[in-house]
Amino acid sequence: MCNIFDSSHTLFMGGIFVYVKKIMKLLFGYICGLLFIVWIPIHLPNKLSEIIVEVVLSPVPFIASILAFFIGFLLNADLIKNGIEMMAIGLWRGKLLKLECLLLFCVFLSFYFLSVVSFWPALAFFCFSLLYGMISLDYELLRESKQ
Repeated sequence: MCNIFDSSHTLFMGGIFVYVKKIMKLLFGYICGLLFIVWIPIHLPNKLSEIIVEVVLSPVPFIASILAFFIGFLLNADLIKNGIEMMAIGLWRGKLLKLECLLLFCVFLSFYFLSVVSFWPALAFFCFSLLYGMISLDYELLRESKQ
């Protein structure tokens, strides 16, 4: 008789749910990046005074775009951080996790698709996500896994 509370079954289901959660983060990060690009009221080339006037006269699209930017770059930064950590741990242990590599590739691919829509906002979104993801790396975890 198959027990659904068997440890191997629970481990397998836990692994699936972890990847489903990461795929949802990838999807919501992409959607937030797209909303940021669409809602940002700044169009190049503009003078600083024109940008300030547009933000003051129509603050709702600006606030919505900044909120989408903030949520999206945090989601993408977490995926980048986890991807780099898992790849480093996998390389040091001799077992590279292919799904983690694929997920990290999909994160960078989503930035490419955003850059097709509008390059400069997508570049800012990418830079913030990458920098925050690298800053938040757990170096203690990496050091322990190396030993």
